Amino acid sequence: MNIINARGFTLIELAIVLVIIAVLVGGFIGTLATRIENTRVSEVKDELEDIKQALIGYTYVNGFLPCPDSDNDGLENRVGTGLCTNGAGVGNFPWVTLGIAHGDAWNTRYRYWVHSVYADDGTGGGNVFTLGSPNGAGIIQEPDYVADPTGATLDDMATNVVA
Repeated sequence: MNIINARGFTLIELAIVLVIIAVLVGGFIGTLATRIENTRVSEVKDELEDIKQALIGYTYVNGFLPCPDSDNDGLENRVGTGLCTNGAGVGNFPWVTLGIAHGDAWNTRYRYWVHSVYADDGTGGGNVFTLGSPNGAGIIQEPDYVADPTGATLDDMATNVVA
C-alpha cells in the first residue's frame, strides 16, 4: 500500500470548510431572526388596523361599542342587551364577537378598554353615541404608571379616547 498516492482531504482542509460553513450559517440565522421579528411587527400593525375597522363597523351597525371579554371566551360580556357585565370596561378584546385574531404574533391577547357610556346600548337609559360625535374623556397612560402608580410619574399618552 502506497501512502503517497492516497486521495482525500486533510484535517486542516476539513476544519477550514467547517469554519466557513459556520460563519455563513451564523450570518443567515441573525438575518433570519431580524426578518421574523420585522414580519411579526408588520402583522401586528395590520391586525391593529383590522381591529380598528372592526370596532368602527360594529359601532356603525349597533350604535355602541362592544363590551370587553372578561371571561376569556372571546365573546363580549354584556348583561342581556344592556350594559357590560358587572360594569366591566376592561378586559380582553372580544375577538370572536368581531371576527378578529385572538392575539398578536407573540400569542399575547389584545387588551381592550371601553368607557361605559360608549358600550351602553341605550336600553338601560344610557347614552348611545353616533360616529363622529363622541364626548368621552378616557385617558391612556404610560404603562409604567398603570403597572405601578405609586412609583411612577403620570404622563398621559392620549386623551379623549373612547376605546
